[in-house]
Amino acid sequence: MTDASIRRRVAVTGLGLMGTPIATRLLAAGHDLAVWNRTPGRDAALVEAGARRSPSPAEAARGAEVVFVMVTDDAAAKAVVGGVLAGAAAGTVIIDMSTVLPDTSRALAAASEAKGCAYLDCPVSGSTEAAAKGALVVFAGGDAAALDGVRDLLAVVAGAVNAMGPSGAGTATKLAVNALLGMGLQAAAEAVSLGRALGLERTRLIDALASTAVVSASQKRRLEAARAGSYAPGFTLANMVKDFGLIESAAAAAGVTLPALAASAASARAAPKDALGSDAGVIIPTVEARGGK
Repeated sequence: MTDASIRRRVAVTGLGLMGTPIATRLLAAGHDLAVWNRTPGRDAALVEAGARRSPSPAEAARGAEVVFVMVTDDAAAKAVVGGVLAGAAAGTVIIDMSTVLPDTSRALAAASEAKGCAYLDCPVSGSTEAAAKGALVVFAGGDAAALDGVRDLLAVVAGAVNAMGPSGAGTATKLAVNALLGMGLQAAAEAVSLGRALGLERTRLIDALASTAVVSASQKRRLEAARAGSYAPGFTLANMVKDFGLIESAAAAAGVTLPALAASAASARAAPKDALGSDAGVIIPTVEARGGK
């Protein structure tokens, strides 16, 4: 295992809601950091703090020992990892934290191996607040030795790292986790809708639900947001809809039927378009407004 005190050459590609706090923590930990983002301007604070701006994923990867990738979907992951591989030297470790299909992770691992690089699919669970605190949960798929070699960096951004197995196992785990997340949010929304229909006062109902052992920490956070009417994005409804599609695709390929997930996905897809940029907890008032449907 690498000594956590060693300053390493690191790159972060993708500076969205999660990539930015991850990069911020790596820079604060004293690592030599290069950053790249498709949308200009998001790197300004990081560059001011000492990170190096890169014009492309290939340039970000040039000279880096480890490259983090945190992008939205399979197409972006393929494009960005392909760019990283164009600039990376043999021996570079790519830590892809994007939520994608396991088949995509396996294909990117094969492409990385062909270039003499190691690829780890390491999607995460946790909010933007958890990312800022270094309290994410990582699900890692790929070579165990490569994972051990980057545990010092993962410890900067994560409170737990779960080694799940070979390439694709990390992303498979994330799909299972997000299936539970999505169905749990729909369940919370329906519970609120039912209670309201039965004449319960909304604030008292939400307080009662949040006080029970049957409500998860994630559901409780979203119930509290629903009470306050504040849906600042930690994980957007748009991303939840995207992940529902990945889960359904993976389940179909595996021959698994998920009726509760199908209903939750249909509910999320029926949400108003202007809700998609809000936190996924916005499904609670959305379901309330349509009487639980």
